[in-house]
Amino acid sequence: MSDNFRRLDADAGGIVEPARTWFAALRDGVRRCAARARLPFRNARPPPSAALAADGGTSPAAAASSEAQFALFVEHAPAAIAMFDRDMRYLAASRRMTADYGLPEGIGLIGRSHYEIFPEIPQRWRDIHARVLAGEELSCDEDPFLRADGRMDWIRWSMRPWRDAAGNIAGATLFSEVITGQVEARRARQVVEARLRENEERLRLALEGAQMGMWVWEVGTDRSVWNAREFELLGVPDTGGEVDTGRFFDCVHPDDLPELEKILAEVLRTGEDFAHEFRVVLPDGTIRWLAGRGRLLRGAAGARMLGTNWDVTDKKRAEAALRESEEHYRCTIELSPQNPWTADPTGAFISFTDRWLEWTGQSREDAVRLGWAHVVHPDDLPRCMQQWGHAVATGEPADVRYRLRMADGSYRWMRGRAFPRRGEPTAEHPEGPIIRWYGTTEDIDDQMRTEQQQRELKMELLHATRLTTMGEMAATLAHELAQPLAATAGYVEGCERLLRSGRPDARELVLAGLGEVLHQATRAGEILKRLRGFVRKGSEHETAAREPADLDALVREAAALALAGADRLGIRVIWELAPNLPPVVVDRVQVSQIVVNLVRNAVDALTQASRRELRIATAITADGETIAVSFADSGPGLPPEGGAGLFEPFVTTKHDGLGLGLKICRSIAEAHGGRIWAEPNQGGGAVFTFTLPL
Repeated sequence: MSDNFRRLDADAGGIVEPARTWFAALRDGVRRCAARARLPFRNARPPPSAALAADGGTSPAAAASSEAQFALFVEHAPAAIAMFDRDMRYLAASRRMTADYGLPEGIGLIGRSHYEIFPEIPQRWRDIHARVLAGEELSCDEDPFLRADGRMDWIRWSMRPWRDAAGNIAGATLFSEVITGQVEARRARQVVEARLRENEERLRLALEGAQMGMWVWEVGTDRSVWNAREFELLGVPDTGGEVDTGRFFDCVHPDDLPELEKILAEVLRTGEDFAHEFRVVLPDGTIRWLAGRGRLLRGAAGARMLGTNWDVTDKKRAEAALRESEEHYRCTIELSPQNPWTADPTGAFISFTDRWLEWTGQSREDAVRLGWAHVVHPDDLPRCMQQWGHAVATGEPADVRYRLRMADGSYRWMRGRAFPRRGEPTAEHPEGPIIRWYGTTEDIDDQMRTEQQQRELKMELLHATRLTTMGEMAATLAHELAQPLAATAGYVEGCERLLRSGRPDARELVLAGLGEVLHQATRAGEILKRLRGFVRKGSEHETAAREPADLDALVREAAALALAGADRLGIRVIWELAPNLPPVVVDRVQVSQIVVNLVRNAVDALTQASRRELRIATAITADGETIAVSFADSGPGLPPEGGAGLFEPFVTTKHDGLGLGLKICRSIAEAHGGRIWAEPNQGGGAVFTFTLPL
């Protein structure tokens, strides 16, 4: 590098330490030497010397260069370079910067905030920026960088402040370089070195014979030399090294001796090395597993065999325990309703049992290629895909019920559950990356059918209870219907007489009478409408008939049905319904059943009281999450033991009651996500309240 480079950068307040020099043809056609350098910028704006390009005859004006030349230098630099002001706005950036960080081509970084470009930048990098702008120079030789396509790269980066002419920090510069190849090469080298060290250590241990029995068998004389460890392994007293080879064969387990003799004979015939595991019987009867290796050497003195033995009893026990565990697992799976499977982090099938193939009729290849979605009922598939996709994306456990097409074309209900297995936590994955999904599939078809039957029986019971209630109210309802019907008949008869009388005002009187007829008919129709709606059979599916409803209107309508004849009993009804209540999602028939039951109970209780008053109220509860509907009567009140037991089956205070009404009311309220309870009324009597969620 020429002295002009150092002189030019000295004008900017520092000495250039070039990392690389090369020749380049500039736009004016002049061939010049260029250097890429790490620069201590000291101007408020990027100095022209950041793109040093000069030769021996460069003029001062050319040395000063322009900001455009500097920006061009940075833009085309082969490394990721960016320069920021104190607000982390881009002053300059290389194309490599946009490529390395996955930014769209032509994004236009200059003048824009780094945090605008990367709105989800980790707090770690914000802290680094703050430290650099406070004067620190930070760097990292190896930093993982996950690209948009999921590929992991490694980068080396350095970030430092740059100063203005007054020496104040005016911004920061960032240099980064992809070093994935270097990192992978180094790691590969480390693996090779580790293997070499491992082999060297194994050789050292073998030579020392610390944990191995070593022997030499002189085939011609049938004498052997053992080390101390060999005597110990065979449980034979140490005779100082040399021993008759027959002593070894005397120690071998009788069941293993023929095979071992056959192997040694084959070694003597072919000269090949051998490796074998066998049992020996110690003097106290203990069985020990040994592994042996040997090699035949032939020389002028004859043939000799050298080898080692070592204790593998623990390994054999572990293998036996593993086989037993695997057999136990296999038997457990065969006897269990759970059918296990595994999937990779993306959710693709990896393994499954033969039972899955028997269920679906798939081949093993089709099960891997097509997966489970191919045999799920079309109506259940979107829901299953949504829930499984959510689990894979978030790492949350999955639990879904669906119908599976069996090999014979029929469908059975299944319950699929999955849980992720995670690796070691990382900066990117604090909980650890998912390395595998483990799941089970359980046949719940019988359970689903049973639950369906229970739901049907429950609906039948609810319907029967409503019919029973209406049966109890039959006389009252007959009276309520008789009144408008009798009035209608009277008005019609009167209209007929007026028409026959020939009176001049007959027309007006008849019209008035017909209006009353219409009113009474409408009244009777409303009674029948409420009655028909109340006794109709509900849906088999508990949530199928639920819809948004005006709770005040629903309470008024159901209570009106239950209050039939209450005025003749002298019962005063006080309405305290909260205005403008938000709608609630309910099964109208079932909630009406709660209202009718509680109102009828209150009416029955009030027949025993001198003061007959019923207060029906609705209000949003204090937590703002539910609406409470209460029925406060002035009757005799709750039994001495309180109201909790009233909601148990077959508990009643009526001489002719079954004790199921309040139990059914509680079941309906809880099925809607609410609750029901009873408490004493402060003015005497009882208050029954139930809640429904908003």
